[in-house]
Amino acid sequence: MSELTTDDLFKDKLPDDPTGSQDDGGIQDPPENKLPVDPPADPPINPPADPPADSPEGGADPGQPADPPEGGDPPITSGIEMVLADYGVEGGMIVFEDGEKVHIDDLNETEQYNVMHSIFNGNRPSVEDQFDLSDDEVSLLNMVRDSGGSVEDAISDIVSGQVQKINQEQSAENIVWDDVPDDTVYMTFLKEISPDKSEDELLSDLATAKETSTFKDIINSKRKEFTNRQKAVVDERERKDTEDANTQLEEDRRTIVSAVSTIDNVAGFEITDDIKNILLEDMIEVNDRGDANLVGKVFSEPENIFKVAWFLKYGESSINEMEKYYRQELTKAYSRGRAEALGRLPESGPPTNLSGIRNTPEAIKDNFNTKPNAVTTDDLYLD
Repeated sequence: MSELTTDDLFKDKLPDDPTGSQDDGGIQDPPENKLPVDPPADPPINPPADPPADSPEGGADPGQPADPPEGGDPPITSGIEMVLADYGVEGGMIVFEDGEKVHIDDLNETEQYNVMHSIFNGNRPSVEDQFDLSDDEVSLLNMVRDSGGSVEDAISDIVSGQVQKINQEQSAENIVWDDVPDDTVYMTFLKEISPDKSEDELLSDLATAKETSTFKDIINSKRKEFTNRQKAVVDERERKDTEDANTQLEEDRRTIVSAVSTIDNVAGFEITDDIKNILLEDMIEVNDRGDANLVGKVFSEPENIFKVAWFLKYGESSINEMEKYYRQELTKAYSRGRAEALGRLPESGPPTNLSGIRNTPEAIKDNFNTKPNAVTTDDLYLD
């Protein structure tokens, strides 16, 4: 077998010579003055003709929004303009305080940020408006925030403070200042006039005051002053309690009168205005302890309490049963009377002429049986 050469390996891989210069012995070298032919250039792209001046696109600068049609809103051409339109900025036109109008696209990045940040923050509702918070609720939230703790801790502090305040007020109301030592009276006086001083400074002032000749007179004056002040606090508290009790009493009275005014009967018995006024007098008038007179009458005796409880539980149903029983008795009595009356009528006899009207016992019975206005059991009961 003959040995393969490089030409034999690549002979089938090379393209045919279009000039016909290639033979079986190898590849014909191209002429030196032959250069590779460049591929044909892309055909030139002709720019579009300018639109007529009267067309909607005519006359607009590149990059600028189209002019809005007459009588209408500017067209929205971008997402930013759509967002701005939600905040009342139409067509992306920003109006500055000096009246200058600039499109949002004509601003640099910093200016766009400042403008949009101002628009969004200016239209953002406050927390108070968003959640409809009252001034007291805002103050409470600020207090919780200023405390630096949790909501539970802040509420606990509020409750503890109120309890301590009430205990102090009650303790102050019970102090008998005539029995308080002189030093305590004077220290109380010093704490009122010098609340920022330390305990040591107050004790030093007390020692100095005890060396003066007027110390005892000051003590007696302060005892009297503290006693009078204590009495004023107690009187004001009692006045406020009485005022609150009277206000509540009037509200209760109005509620009772409103409820009673619609009642027209109880267990079938008519309730007149006179009856209502008599009962309301006991219901809404109070005794020295602030209790309704009716309450005093009912709860003054165990027997009265039982009677009221019984009537509330069984009174109306018992009256209804009693009414049913007597209706039945009246019906029986009426039936017996009717039977006795019919039985006493004569069965036969000569005709009787009364004022030209001929009547017989049979006719009398018939008239009795068919009387159109005969009395019924209900008529008897109602009468």
